[in-house]
Amino acid sequence: MKILFFLLTSLFLFASDIIIQYPNLKNYYYENQIVNLKIKVISSSEENISINTPQYISYKIVTINPFTHLINLYFRAISNRDYKIIIAGDTFYQPIDFTDKIKIKTLNSFNIQNFSNIIASDITIENPIASKYDNYTNMISFTIKYKLANINDFYINSPFIKEEKITLTDNNSTATFYAIVDKKIKYFTFYYFNTQKEKYEKISIPINIKEEKISTQTDLKPEENTIFTPINLFLITLIFFSIIIAIIFNSFLIGFIPVLLTSLLIYINLPKGEKKLRANSKVYILPIPQSIIFLTTQKEYKVQVLKTYKNYSKIKLNQKIGWVKNEDIY
Repeated sequence: MKILFFLLTSLFLFASDIIIQYPNLKNYYYENQIVNLKIKVISSSEENISINTPQYISYKIVTINPFTHLINLYFRAISNRDYKIIIAGDTFYQPIDFTDKIKIKTLNSFNIQNFSNIIASDITIENPIASKYDNYTNMISFTIKYKLANINDFYINSPFIKEEKITLTDNNSTATFYAIVDKKIKYFTFYYFNTQKEKYEKISIPINIKEEKISTQTDLKPEENTIFTPINLFLITLIFFSIIIAIIFNSFLIGFIPVLLTSLLIYINLPKGEKKLRANSKVYILPIPQSIIFLTTQKEYKVQVLKTYKNYSKIKLNQKIGWVKNEDIY
């Protein structure tokens, strides 16, 4: 009796009165391409469906009507990987193996100079910012808006780039990028492969260095700190003239002014001491809202506070220099 019940139950569960369709399946995909594969499930009865996928496949289910469901699968196309999922409804349980449907090609990018390793359906650049970094290099940063891109792979192997970093934002459609480049470079140029147009696309961003309103924007390296900033020069000038006036008038009271100004000058330029930086704090390149985020802390750190500017503090963390919001340190 138990055996009969098991057989009847199994027959009910696996009787798949459903139709599986792949409305946007392509003939092939490229190695490391981010794929959005749509699977359409049509059933003969009203169903509430669920899906089980391996860790490397994410999904979103859209119910078109009680009989029709659209499953959006998202995954990175990698050779020799199994693509298997299980779709379950109220009256069915359907394993699906679409491994043989994912044909993968390798891009021949050997001759593409400044290829960024990015394969995407679209990329646009917003908010480019360029500034002087030191006497030999400039800094450029920008926001990348992308669709179905392996954005974590963004890297340009060029002798003219001294440092580069990509940081993803929370919405999975934008990222921030910054690079330290040779000052001889007038355009920051890279290529990516456009899967919609089936060709390499060139992106070229002019590096226009402008005089910054914030003198601290280019002050990223502590060993390059100088006393000859506008505020320091102003204070030094006041100290010099107040000393001369004090000597001329032989006034002890006036002579107290350069002492105060000198104390202020020392206070401004001395490091502010060691503090703690909270976990999940964002470290910025510049002390401005639109600045690139080059690091997000995973834990609490002890940092050296070098100086402050408005709502930001300049810190030294593991030999790296950046800016954090004042609310993130204590």
